[in-house]
Amino acid sequence: MQVNDKFNKGLIMMKLTIKRALLLILFLSILASCGESDPSNDQASQGTDYKDGWWIQGYVSDVKEQSVLLETESTGLVFFSEVGGAEVGDYIKMKVEAIMESYPGQAHVLDYEIEEPELPDAMNMDAKQAIQEAYPLVLEQLDMEAVSEELHYVTVRDVVFNSEHQSWQIIFFSNESGELTIEISNK
Repeated sequence: MQVNDKFNKGLIMMKLTIKRALLLILFLSILASCGESDPSNDQASQGTDYKDGWWIQGYVSDVKEQSVLLETESTGLVFFSEVGGAEVGDYIKMKVEAIMESYPGQAHVLDYEIEEPELPDAMNMDAKQAIQEAYPLVLEQLDMEAVSEELHYVTVRDVVFNSEHQSWQIIFFSNESGELTIEISNK
């Protein structure tokens, strides 16, 4: 009977040791997954240097003091600070270090470039002017008075020149209504 009791105690101790080892492995796995990742490894194929920031580009949807609002597929909706001289409709490239995870996001701009809009042949307005003309129309459709009302935002997602119709198609995005397209014809 004593040999059997010793065997059972040994078996119980071995099971407890295995359970503790499995719990330790599980804990270490969870701990390892909570670490910081190095974004430079994630985007190495795109040639972006994340150690000194990265570039984001898009159309300015709103301007407040020294901040601009942009919506891109990669970043979502973000207010970028320290951007002077930008206007609604400008196409801008900005270098940022990090984006705060608020809604909308917030980022401090390290450097930026505002691109001059191109004027297609036979057109009287460029993309920036078309965006500025289209904004009141899309806001009217959505029964809004401003680009942002509480947590409802309307942003420029894309601008396409339609050479066949000699018009601009401005694709807006509303976080409540989805995509809306406004066409602005040549005057």
